[in-house]
Amino acid sequence: MKFFTVGILVILTLSAQVFAEDKLQEMVDNTCGACHLTGKVSKEKLERMTAPPMWGIATKIKAHIQGEQEQIDFMVDFVLNPDPKKMLFPQETIARFGYMPSQKDTISKDDLQAIAKYLLTKHY
Repeated sequence: MKFFTVGILVILTLSAQVFAEDKLQEMVDNTCGACHLTGKVSKEKLERMTAPPMWGIATKIKAHIQGEQEQIDFMVDFVLNPDPKKMLFPQETIARFGYMPSQKDTISKDDLQAIAKYLLTKHY
C-alpha cells in the first residue's frame, strides 16, 4: 500500500509540473509570441515575427549575464524598462527590429519573472 501511495504522489507531482509548464508555455505564446518567435518554427510564425526569436534572446542573455537569478532579473528589467544601452544584440538586429517598447502595462512583474525563469532555465 505504501508503494501505491508513493506512486500516486509521484504521478500527481509530475502531472502538476507538466500542467504548470504547459501554462507557462501558453503565457509565453500569448504574450512574447505576439512579436517573438516561440516554440516550433513555422512559415506563419516567421512571417509575423517582428522581434528576435526567444531562443536567440535566451542564448544572448546566457552568454552575457552570469548566474541564473541575474539572468532572470536582466530579462525582467529589460522587458519592463528597455534601454538601448542594455541591448545585447548587434546593430543589424536593432536595424531590423528596432527597440522593444516597455511592457509595463501589459504584463505583471510576477508573471514576467515566471516566464523569464521558464525560458532561461527550462526551455532554451
